[in-house]
Parts: sequence; C-alpha cells; structure tokens
Amino acid sequence: MRTPRRRATYEFAKRSYEFTNRGRASRAARAYHRRVPTLAPPMSPAQVAFVEQAVAILVGTCDPAGLPEAVRGVAVMIAPDRTRATVLVPEAIAARTLANLRANPRLAVTTADLPTFGTVQLKGDVTAVRAATPDEQPLADRHRARFAREFAWAGAALLAARPVATAPCVALELSVTAIHTAAPDPLTP
Repeated sequence: MRTPRRRATYEFAKRSYEFTNRGRASRAARAYHRRVPTLAPPMSPAQVAFVEQAVAILVGTCDPAGLPEAVRGVAVMIAPDRTRATVLVPEAIAARTLANLRANPRLAVTTADLPTFGTVQLKGDVTAVRAATPDEQPLADRHRARFAREFAWAGAALLAARPVATAPCVALELSVTAIHTAAPDPLTP
C-alpha cells in the first residue's frame, strides 16, 4: 500500500512520463522550443544591460563523458563589440569547471532576474582562462551586495548559511555563439 506521499510521487512520475510521450519530447514541448528563438550575436543593448546586472548567474560545463556541472558565477562583463563576455567564477568552487573546460571548451552562462524569472543564456567557446584582474574584482564584490539585497526577504540566516565567495576569482573569456532568452522576457525582439 502506498502512503499519501509515495502515492503523490508516483502520480507525478506517471504524469511526467506521459507528458514526455514515453521518453520523447511531447508536441507541446516541441512547439514551445520552436517559439523560443536562438539569437545570433551581437547582443542588443537591453540584453547587455540585463546580463551585466543579473543577480543569479549559473555557469555550466560538461565533462568528457557529457555529464553536466554548474557553479555560481559572480559577475558577467560584455565586451564593447557585444560578441564576447568575461565571466567571473570564485576560485574556491571552480576546480571541476576548469577541469571540464580543459577537455571541452563549450560553456553556457545563464543569467536570471529573480522577480520576473526572465533569463538570458549565452553559449559559446571559452577562449581564455585567467586570474581576475584587480579592476575586475570590485565587480564581484558589487554582485555580492546585490545578491544580499535580492535575498534580504529570506533573512540573515540564509545569507549566513550560504555565503557567496567572491575572491579570488577566475575569469573565463567567452566567444558568444548563441543567445537564448526565456519568458517572461521583454528582451526578445
């Protein structure tokens, strides 16, 4: 006999399996992905502003076997030509990311606006990995302050339990090949 919790988990798994049409993407999922365009660089000025002011930054890589891995980024800077980006990742949590990049230079950076859940994702190849310069480190510190303001509603206990390390950082220079935006997002042309 299933307990209520176990029954709910079973029902959720059953619906998820049916939604994916026995392991394949459902018609609804395929239609959604046809509506969301993949944009080519350069980024629009609105996208640049969105990405550079993002509070939630996730940096994704894959190991040689294709297993994904993600770490929190602390700053994104877009080059003036809007086709390149530099992402700062705390050195303390970057070991696996750096190992993955040695084997596979593909990188995805997802930035999100927490109140609206709008996102902009940049995909491309890492062209250089280096230590963050003294000029770049203040950007990471400003990110930490924005992060604390954004999550102030959760109280000091959350911020104390999950501190955001911002120094020292590793800078990942990215040549952007694709830009994805997700709804609700006012940045999609």
